[in-house]
Amino acid sequence: MTAFTSVDSVLRDAQGFRQLGRFNEAEQLYSMALNQLGSHVESSYTNLKQLLARIYNDRGQCRYKQVHFDEAVEDYTKAISLDPTLAAAYYNKGTIHYRLCAAKSQGTGERQALVQQAVEDFKEAVRLASDNQEFQEGLRNCKDMNQEIQGGGNCTPKKRTHPGDITWSSIPSDKLVKLLFLMDNGDKTSGATGKIREENTIAASEAMNALLSVLTDKDFSFKEVLVLLQDRVKVLAEYAFIMLPRDTKAADWALRKSDEDLLTLVEVCQYLDIEFHKLDDKVKKVQEKLSITDEEMQGTFFIYAENLRMCKICDSLSPTLVCYMLEIMKDDKDLNKLFRNGLNISREKVCTTEGLKEALFFYMIRLLEVHDKLNRVYTDNLESLLERLSEVAPSEEERCKVARLADFLNIYPGECRPPGLCIVFCVTKDRPGAEGEINKVGKVFRESLGYTVEIVKNPNKVTLEEWEMKLEKQKYRFYDSVVYWFMSHGTGEDIVLADGEGYNRDLAINNFSKILNFRKKPKIFFMASCRGKGAIPVECERGMTVAADGKNEGKSPFSEIPDSCIDITVVYYEMDRLIANSTLPDQSSFRLDKGDESSGGSLYVDIVCQMLKKHRGKSITEVLERVCNKMHQILFNCKDLVEGEVKQACNFESTLQKTFLVPSSSSP
Repeated sequence: MTAFTSVDSVLRDAQGFRQLGRFNEAEQLYSMALNQLGSHVESSYTNLKQLLARIYNDRGQCRYKQVHFDEAVEDYTKAISLDPTLAAAYYNKGTIHYRLCAAKSQGTGERQALVQQAVEDFKEAVRLASDNQEFQEGLRNCKDMNQEIQGGGNCTPKKRTHPGDITWSSIPSDKLVKLLFLMDNGDKTSGATGKIREENTIAASEAMNALLSVLTDKDFSFKEVLVLLQDRVKVLAEYAFIMLPRDTKAADWALRKSDEDLLTLVEVCQYLDIEFHKLDDKVKKVQEKLSITDEEMQGTFFIYAENLRMCKICDSLSPTLVCYMLEIMKDDKDLNKLFRNGLNISREKVCTTEGLKEALFFYMIRLLEVHDKLNRVYTDNLESLLERLSEVAPSEEERCKVARLADFLNIYPGECRPPGLCIVFCVTKDRPGAEGEINKVGKVFRESLGYTVEIVKNPNKVTLEEWEMKLEKQKYRFYDSVVYWFMSHGTGEDIVLADGEGYNRDLAINNFSKILNFRKKPKIFFMASCRGKGAIPVECERGMTVAADGKNEGKSPFSEIPDSCIDITVVYYEMDRLIANSTLPDQSSFRLDKGDESSGGSLYVDIVCQMLKKHRGKSITEVLERVCNKMHQILFNCKDLVEGEVKQACNFESTLQKTFLVPSSSSP
């Protein structure tokens, strides 16, 4: 009993690795289970034989996913010998024979034998599980191929036209590889959860193994890449679309991976300039299902930014440099372990065969991701590879280029459009000039930075909680950054909401930071409110007239500070030390004392917007340093609070792991 309990534990672990797409680790665990049960293989106990058959079949699947076809067929054959009723093993074996046939030259006896074997395998699978649609489809495709072979046709299965057909023959090999790479999310720790996360991981691993098949084929055939792409497009054209009633919780969570993949396919084909029938009706239904806005339909919203970044790096590297990169990986004792059976490929072939550079580079990227050596934020291994590559690059120009690529990885991915989501929570009640604050932030973030902007006026606690839930919807996972503005009255600990109730400042920040869709993405908070009643005294009498937040008479915006209100001789001791606060703890945030209702408001908000617009493409921390400097130069006169001149000192604190560049509305 102990031995079988141990086997159960090993099988659970193996299943976990399979779901994550870590097929090599899963295969090793299945082998361990088979070794532990080895002495029982010849047992007449039926249930044990069925268990062994399932293990062999599962190990065969792991080997198949790694493109180890001969070993996989051996496992399926063993599974069938132990349990002749295991329909899945027949189907899996037939799938390999079918794919091997497609790669064989026309008119050969070997090709005829493979397709005949595939037909027999699929027939048996259908006989044992006659209601399985996948088995029936496999048999139909295989019969089509057999008829074409008998009739002297080519080896491609009979073409079934459907709305998603792409003219594959017109697409060069390098674009085929890019199309496959851009379709997947190789980061297993991204915002996706549950079944979609598992399916993403498996899809990326399948694509990686298709790329490996190109690199290990003696003729460097892209057949496996093409077959996988054709299968995926066919699924997207034919899957059953489900639309639940709008504005229900069930509808909010009814997104399927096929829905995401369809929108990604549309954008990737547009990005690569690949023509195809875009399944317009279904695309529109999916966009409606996800509540996609016009802004989100415009750019490259559903392409993963980290994938676009890798494409740019690949395009910047010559075939020779990509070959050097492979050699560096293989020379590294830790990274070399990732190559199961080694990988030897001619540099000459990479330089002269279209698409081979891309297949090699993207294979290495997916390999690093599958083995948890690379993801959206943790790029140290790839940075190190590029740094070492810069040392061996053949020319000074290439050395500089590769070094810049390594530096490029220290910036958060932000290649997609819209680049981020900006949500403005603004209390307008008893805050003259609040409409002006909303106008400024909305205009700068929407027009200058290209963000999607959501305005939430007069929020209360329920409003904030509703937005926390809303941001868990799947579509928000495709935003590369999120910016929150909280504009309200405030105290030392709280922001004051529209109903007059206080809401703990740290709690609000923490709750909106925990949303999984923005995991490993920049989350910028602008807290524009008082944090107390204090101020920084200055011995001077020429400051601009202001009021403490909430006591302003509400008059006009103030975009340029008169020289008479500037004093650069005084600095507060806490300066020069990324939640961005308009003021320091226990101190007030000032508002202009002249203006009108629609355009006035916080001077801090005004200056932040000015600096963001002016310094697009710069690091957010650099921009906020400029804001701090600008704010601290200004003299204020706030007679409602203190007598004499004072200053306001804003601040920010950051745990950003990479540099976040302020986006521009133009494409990168």
